[in-house]
Amino acid sequence: APLQVRCGKCGHVNSVSFPPGSPSGARVRVTCPKCKCVNEVQLPQHGAGGHHGSRPSAIKPPWQAPSVGGRPPRPTGRRRALLVGVNYPGTRAELRGCINDVHNLNRLLVESYGWNPRDIRTLTDDGRGTHGMPTRRNIETQLTWLAQGAAPGDV
Repeated sequence: APLQVRCGKCGHVNSVSFPPGSPSGARVRVTCPKCKCVNEVQLPQHGAGGHHGSRPSAIKPPWQAPSVGGRPPRPTGRRRALLVGVNYPGTRAELRGCINDVHNLNRLLVESYGWNPRDIRTLTDDGRGTHGMPTRRNIETQLTWLAQGAAPGDV
Protein backbone atom coordinates (compact mmCIF):
# COMPACT_ATOMS: atom_id res chain seq x y z
CA ALA A 1 0.00 0.00 0.00
CA PRO A 2 1.30 3.48 -0.75
CA LEU A 3 2.46 5.70 2.09
CA GLN A 4 0.54 8.95 2.67
CA VAL A 5 2.93 11.88 3.22
CA ARG A 6 1.70 15.36 4.18
CA CYS A 7 3.99 18.16 2.97
CA GLY A 8 5.36 20.10 5.91
CA LYS A 9 5.23 23.35 3.92
CA CYS A 10 1.90 23.43 2.05
CA GLY A 11 0.02 20.54 3.70
CA HIS A 12 -0.65 18.68 0.43
CA VAL A 13 -1.10 14.93 0.97
CA ASN A 14 0.83 12.82 -1.50
CA SER A 15 0.64 9.03 -1.97
CA VAL A 16 4.10 7.57 -2.42
CA SER A 17 4.93 3.98 -3.35
CA PHE A 18 8.27 2.40 -2.55
CA PRO A 19 9.79 -0.63 -4.26
CA PRO A 20 9.27 -4.02 -2.61
CA GLY A 21 12.10 -4.82 -0.23
CA SER A 22 12.64 -1.19 0.80
CA PRO A 23 14.22 -1.39 4.26
CA SER A 24 11.87 -0.50 7.07
CA GLY A 25 13.02 2.58 8.99
CA ALA A 26 14.95 3.97 6.00
CA ARG A 27 14.90 7.77 5.60
CA VAL A 28 13.83 8.95 2.17
CA ARG A 29 13.22 12.31 0.52
CA VAL A 30 9.88 12.97 -1.14
CA THR A 31 9.28 16.03 -3.33
CA CYS A 32 5.83 17.57 -2.99
CA PRO A 33 4.18 17.70 -6.44
CA LYS A 34 2.28 20.86 -5.47
CA CYS A 35 4.95 23.20 -4.01
CA LYS A 36 8.14 21.26 -4.94
CA CYS A 37 9.32 21.27 -1.30
CA VAL A 38 11.54 18.33 -0.34
CA ASN A 39 10.20 16.45 2.70
CA GLU A 40 12.26 13.87 4.53
CA VAL A 41 10.30 10.91 5.90
CA GLN A 42 11.20 7.68 7.59
CA LEU A 43 9.63 4.49 6.32
CA PRO A 44 7.63 2.83 9.09
CA GLN A 45 9.30 0.16 11.19
CA HIS A 46 7.91 -3.30 10.63
CA GLY A 47 5.62 -4.38 13.47
CA ALA A 48 5.76 -7.45 15.64
CA GLY A 49 5.57 -10.53 13.49
CA GLY A 50 6.34 -8.47 10.39
CA HIS A 51 8.98 -9.32 7.84
CA HIS A 52 12.02 -7.24 6.95
CA GLY A 53 11.00 -4.56 4.50
CA SER A 54 7.29 -4.89 5.15
CA ARG A 55 5.21 -1.94 6.25
CA PRO A 56 2.54 -2.18 8.91
CA SER A 57 -1.03 -2.14 7.69
CA ALA A 58 -2.21 0.18 10.48
CA ILE A 59 -0.42 3.38 9.47
CA LYS A 60 -2.78 6.29 9.94
CA PRO A 61 -2.55 8.49 6.87
CA PRO A 62 -1.60 11.17 6.28
CA TRP A 63 1.82 10.77 7.83
CA GLN A 64 3.36 14.14 8.73
CA ALA A 65 6.87 14.62 7.37
CA PRO A 66 9.26 15.17 10.34
CA SER A 67 11.36 17.72 8.47
CA VAL A 68 11.06 19.93 5.45
CA GLY A 69 13.78 20.92 3.00
CA GLY A 70 15.49 24.23 3.52
CA ARG A 71 16.46 26.14 6.61
CA PRO A 72 14.26 25.91 9.71
CA PRO A 73 12.33 29.07 10.55
CA ARG A 74 14.24 31.49 12.72
CA PRO A 75 12.51 32.02 16.06
CA THR A 76 11.65 35.72 16.05
CA GLY A 77 8.43 35.90 18.01
CA ARG A 78 7.42 35.28 21.55
CA ARG A 79 8.46 32.33 23.66
CA ARG A 80 5.97 30.38 25.74
CA ALA A 81 6.10 26.98 27.40
CA LEU A 82 3.75 24.81 29.40
CA LEU A 83 5.44 22.10 31.46
CA VAL A 84 3.32 19.41 33.13
CA GLY A 85 4.67 16.93 35.68
CA VAL A 86 2.51 14.16 37.12
CA ASN A 87 4.04 11.63 39.54
CA TYR A 88 0.71 10.27 40.89
CA PRO A 89 2.03 10.23 44.48
CA GLY A 90 0.42 7.79 46.90
CA THR A 91 -1.10 5.62 44.16
CA ARG A 92 -0.22 2.20 42.76
CA ALA A 93 0.82 4.01 39.56
CA GLU A 94 3.28 6.33 41.34
CA LEU A 95 6.11 7.58 39.13
CA ARG A 96 9.43 9.18 39.98
CA GLY A 97 11.10 11.99 38.14
CA CYS A 98 8.25 13.62 36.21
CA ILE A 99 8.25 16.69 38.44
CA ASN A 100 12.06 16.72 38.42
CA ASP A 101 11.90 16.78 34.61
CA VAL A 102 9.65 19.86 34.77
CA HIS A 103 12.08 21.65 37.10
CA ASN A 104 15.10 20.67 34.99
CA LEU A 105 13.49 21.76 31.73
CA ASN A 106 12.38 25.03 33.33
CA ARG A 107 15.96 25.66 34.49
CA LEU A 108 17.32 24.78 31.04
CA LEU A 109 14.98 27.24 29.30
CA VAL A 110 15.77 30.07 31.73
CA GLU A 111 19.48 29.54 32.40
CA SER A 112 20.70 28.14 29.07
CA TYR A 113 18.32 29.72 26.57
CA GLY A 114 17.54 32.99 28.32
CA TRP A 115 13.78 32.57 28.55
CA ASN A 116 11.84 34.87 30.85
CA PRO A 117 10.42 32.79 33.73
CA ARG A 118 7.05 34.59 33.28
CA ASP A 119 6.77 32.88 29.85
CA ILE A 120 6.91 29.40 31.38
CA ARG A 121 3.94 27.91 33.23
CA THR A 122 4.11 24.70 35.22
CA LEU A 123 1.46 22.31 36.50
CA THR A 124 2.69 19.67 38.95
CA ASP A 125 0.85 17.33 41.29
CA ASP A 126 3.10 18.18 44.24
CA GLY A 127 1.22 21.46 44.73
CA ARG A 128 4.23 23.60 43.77
CA GLY A 129 3.44 24.27 40.09
CA THR A 130 3.30 27.96 39.19
CA HIS A 131 -0.28 27.54 37.94
CA GLY A 132 -1.65 24.80 40.15
CA MET A 133 -2.36 21.12 39.88
CA PRO A 134 -2.48 19.30 36.50
CA THR A 135 -6.25 18.90 36.38
CA ARG A 136 -8.05 18.69 33.07
CA ARG A 137 -9.44 22.18 33.57
CA ASN A 138 -6.02 23.68 34.40
CA ILE A 139 -4.34 21.89 31.49
CA GLU A 140 -6.99 23.13 29.04
CA THR A 141 -6.75 26.68 30.44
CA GLN A 142 -2.97 26.71 30.10
CA LEU A 143 -3.07 25.20 26.59
CA THR A 144 -5.41 28.05 25.63
CA TRP A 145 -2.87 30.55 27.05
CA LEU A 146 -0.11 28.78 25.12
CA ALA A 147 -1.94 28.96 21.79
CA GLN A 148 -3.50 32.44 22.07
CA GLY A 149 -2.07 34.74 19.45
CA ALA A 150 0.41 32.16 18.15
CA ALA A 151 2.21 33.38 15.04
CA PRO A 152 5.00 32.18 12.72
CA GLY A 153 8.37 32.48 14.44
CA ASP A 154 6.98 31.83 17.91
CA VAL A 155 8.64 29.15 19.99
